[in-house]
Amino acid sequence: MTEKIARRGIKTPESYEPDILEKITVAQVMKEENGVIISDDNNIGEIANWLENEPGYNSNYFIVSDPGGCYKGIISASNLFSKHHNAATMVGTLIKRQPVSIKAGSSLRQAIELMAKENIDVLPVLATESSNVIGILSYKDIISGYKKDIEYHEAKKPHISLKRRSLKILLHGQKLINLRK
Repeated sequence: MTEKIARRGIKTPESYEPDILEKITVAQVMKEENGVIISDDNNIGEIANWLENEPGYNSNYFIVSDPGGCYKGIISASNLFSKHHNAATMVGTLIKRQPVSIKAGSSLRQAIELMAKENIDVLPVLATESSNVIGILSYKDIISGYKKDIEYHEAKKPHISLKRRSLKILLHGQKLINLRK
């Protein structure tokens, strides 16, 4: 049946394994949070001064939470440091879109679909029982997790073509022996 389908130009699956992206969870590939969360009650001037003293925190995005650690949203660095904003403006007012996040137990497929739908490069990862940020998931994390799983399956999977090739060599050798007799 699959041969007929393939002859018609429709790509058929090579194996019947489940989708890799469905098997890997966000918690398996996310990066633990390392200090890029800023509070919504800080003003732009405070954040700019802090970042000048901490050059290791260069980022294209910032996760915003309330003082209790509850996730509020994401703002871009370009929006944060725009010349249009007053230095006394509170960071929480810069959040433009609805808060987008994902839970740690979700699959990578769900994360990819959410990233594509919302057109964002990073997702804050929330704890399953609360709305506190426990990590960050970027598209690079997803690709590296996918790559690791593919490498694992390729190393584990036996190659049938090697068996066939050795059988063909044996048969060819047998024919040569029969011709010499």
